[in-house]
This record gives sequence, C-alpha cells and structure tokens, in this order.
Amino acid sequence: NVHARQVEQAPDFAHVRVVPVRPGAEHRMVPVGQRARPGGAFQILKDARVALEDGAATFGPAASGHIGGQTAQFTDVQDTLAQDFVKVGIITVLGILVVLMLLLRAVVAPLYLVATVLVSYGSTLGVSGFLFQQVLGHQGISPYLPLIVFVLLVALGSDYNIFLMHRIREEAETRG
Repeated sequence: NVHARQVEQAPDFAHVRVVPVRPGAEHRMVPVGQRARPGGAFQILKDARVALEDGAATFGPAASGHIGGQTAQFTDVQDTLAQDFVKVGIITVLGILVVLMLLLRAVVAPLYLVATVLVSYGSTLGVSGFLFQQVLGHQGISPYLPLIVFVLLVALGSDYNIFLMHRIREEAETRG
C-alpha cells in the first residue's frame, strides 16, 4: 500500500499496519510503534492528527480520519483544561477586582491585592512543580493541578483580602 509506505517513512512512526475497515471496503492505516522524540506522545499525536487531516482527502472527498485511545483522550483533556483555565482565570480575576474596587472605593489598592493573590498562585505552582519534578522525580504535574490550585488560592486569598479590607474600612470609619 502506497499510503502505508509514506507514513512508514515519516520520522515519527517505526512501522504501519494496514487494517480493513470491513470486508471489501477501503483500508485504513494504523500507525504502530512510534519513534521517540522531544515533546513525547502528546506532540506526536497532535502532529499525527494534522497529517491525518491533510491526508484524508487522498482517500476521497467524504473520507475522514480520527485518532482514538487513552493518549488521544488525555491530550483532549489537557487542551480543554488549558482553554478553560484561561477563561476561568480572566473571569475570576476581573470579578474579584470589581468586588474589591466597589468595597474599597479605590483603583490602586485592589490591583495590589489581586497581584498578591496571583503571586501566591505562581509561587505555589512553582514550588509544586519543583517538588514533584526535582525532588520526587516525576515527569511533571497533573494537568488538573494548575486549575484546582488557582481556584482554591484565589478564592481563599481573595476572601481573606475582602474580609481584611472590610475590617480596615470599619476601623477607619470608627476611629476617624
């Protein structure tokens, strides 16, 4: 099969197996045995998806290709978490900033308070990454960790800032 030989010559795949979809139907290629390279399986999978999209048209106008399995699912989860984290982060930080601005009736102080929460998040994530990768020897951290840590630290830190600033405001009003 010409297509199988083309894929087999690609830098990422050691060999390819051609499997019939059903008796008498067209065939599909199943890459088996990936060559190691920087970026690991996730990058190979993303590149394979691009190659599959580009090569599907050679099998006809209605042809399409999909990649499945645990690595594909985990790659999709990581991509979704990364996209959602940006949305959650922006909405959360802006919401907290608005609440602090209304509570303090100021612009600069809430910016400093939100910055302290973001610094605590970055520090915690850095220490966690160092601990898991350098001290414990793991390959990396869970893709869920940044989102969970962000939600917890920002929620706790912002609550603390709001309560503290509210208390300072009450004391300033009573003492003049």
